[in-house]
This record gives sequence, C-alpha cells and structure tokens, in this order.
Amino acid sequence: MMTSRTLWIRSISALILVVSSLNVAAYDCNEKSPTFKKEGDNYFNFHDAKPLTTEQRTDIKRIFSSLKKRLRGEGVVTLCEDIEGKTIKVVSKEKLSAEVELQSNGHLSIQLDVYNRHNKISDIESLNYFSKTDHLSFISKAPNSFSFSYKIRNFNRRGVNVFKEKFVTLSVNDGVLTIHTLNFYFGYFVSSTKRTLHP
Repeated sequence: MMTSRTLWIRSISALILVVSSLNVAAYDCNEKSPTFKKEGDNYFNFHDAKPLTTEQRTDIKRIFSSLKKRLRGEGVVTLCEDIEGKTIKVVSKEKLSAEVELQSNGHLSIQLDVYNRHNKISDIESLNYFSKTDHLSFISKAPNSFSFSYKIRNFNRRGVNVFKEKFVTLSVNDGVLTIHTLNFYFGYFVSSTKRTLHP
C-alpha cells in the first residue's frame, strides 16, 4: 500500500520529467496529462502546496526585475477544436502588448492586451504568478527561468465543476520574456500558448 509520502515523491518525479521537457513537448489532442498517467484517481486530489522559500522569492525578483514595465510581442496558440466530428489542432498567432509589475514579495503580474489574428478578436488577460495564495505543485529553477505546474478547480458560467491543470515556464533572456503554457482539462490536453515579449 502506497503511503502519502510515496505518492508525493512519485508525483514530484513525474513533474520533474514534464517540466524539464516543457519547451519541446508536443501533445496530441485529448492526450492524458503526464501527472494523470502517473497518479491515476489521485490526480484529482490537491496536494498541500509549500510556500515559496525566501531564496526562491529572491531568485524571482532577480530574474524578473530586469523586465521593462511595458512590453510587446507575439504569441502562438495551439487549440484543440472539434471540426466536423474530428478533434484537430488549430494554430493561430497573436499580437501582444503587456504591462508588467513585480511586487516586493515576488508576485509577478502581467496585464496582456491580446489580438488574435486568426479570429480577429481582441481580449485582455490578467496573468498572476507567485502570489501567496498560489497552489504550485512544483517549481524548478534555472539561472534565468522558473517552471511550475498547478491545478485549479472552479465552476464555469453554467455552474459546472471544472478541473484544470497548467504547466508554465517563464524565462527572461536579455530583457525578453517568454511564457510557455500547457493546458489540460480534466486531465486531457486542450491547448498551449507560447508568448514572447520584448521592450
């Protein structure tokens, strides 16, 4: 019988493999999340999240403090859509402008103005990372980047219980911010975004 410690170690091991290959991973539509494959029914349970350490918050401020407050750039969105009874990947491009705020506690806030060139739709997204209320399942640190995953359970507009999982890599090189996100819905791949923002 597996103990909670054994499950936790296995979960972390799985996440290490995922996060380390995040930038090159290509998932098929409706492919299971790697953690779902590893955890089975336990995938839908939330594990206790450890708060960021002082060292991690120091590294966050060091990495992201070099960013300008206003950035612009482009994004690539890969979305699984049901077209004529078949689920296929639809790729579109975005034009982006952003306002970046890094608070003294390491909370990174990014306000994105998004124009999707394929759908010709404008939208506003608020991205918030490293707040004290985040339930991050895992964080790995490289000299200029952070990778992490987290799960969300909430209700949509129809009152339906929704379970999501995200894998995120944030990296900064020469003032350029890259945000790569993989999105899973009830444990299955639905979309990804790669956004590059520069001064």
